[in-house]
Amino acid sequence: LLLYTAIFLLIFLWSRKKSCNDFIILFFLILAGWLSTNYTGDRPQLFSSFFAPLSIFLLENFKDNIRKQRSNLWIFIILPIVMLLWANCHPGISVGIALFLLYWITEGVKIVLKKEEIEIHNFKKLTAIVFISLTITLANPGGYKIYLQIFELQKSNSFQQLSSEYLSPFVVSKYGATIWPYYIYLFATFFTLIFTFKKIEPAHTVIILFLLGISLSAFRYIPFLIYICTPLIAAQITDLIKDKHKLNLALNKIGLPILIMVMLLS
Repeated sequence: LLLYTAIFLLIFLWSRKKSCNDFIILFFLILAGWLSTNYTGDRPQLFSSFFAPLSIFLLENFKDNIRKQRSNLWIFIILPIVMLLWANCHPGISVGIALFLLYWITEGVKIVLKKEEIEIHNFKKLTAIVFISLTITLANPGGYKIYLQIFELQKSNSFQQLSSEYLSPFVVSKYGATIWPYYIYLFATFFTLIFTFKKIEPAHTVIILFLLGISLSAFRYIPFLIYICTPLIAAQITDLIKDKHKLNLALNKIGLPILIMVMLLS
């Protein structure tokens, strides 16, 4: 209960920090809560559900503080500790490592294309915190070998057959899991990516696409998508609503796809 409270409080505070519309925040929190009913019980996976959005939230704040020339000392201390705790609580840390690397690579590509001295200097600081945060995850009972074992398990068909969590959400829905909120979330995500593609941060786009991909492949990864991407998507939808012309254009374009989707799902 405490972990779920912390997760939803984090999503709310992160969304408010990004100046998201309160009704949009509430809408996504309801979807998140609805989907979370599929992941009840005392399970180690809850630690990943909490540490994943927390780590990205801290990384985002670190980058914003660099840009605004604010002190980052507290994040420099807390973020590696969060990653260390995550690495010793649940193998979901492998998703965190992938997210950090994707974030760092995307920012690096953006810096190379811009070729601005100030941006390069800021990227060096980002590189430092990413390197420290990832390196410290090796301080677990299995060391680097634990990641090799996780990789082998992910490839093992026999292991995945032991748990329904590795099935596609569309397959799991046949066994009574509540998936409708996921369909709504998928639509909201694709809608956001299509109509705010030029405005959304490249790193955010990469993270959303990555989490979309893994959530479509396995039911167990849906919480990562919901808890991490909600503030990112809510912020873009809020901006879209403020621009009424773009909103009307978007709604006119998606009218037919919505009708088709509803007919197929029904």
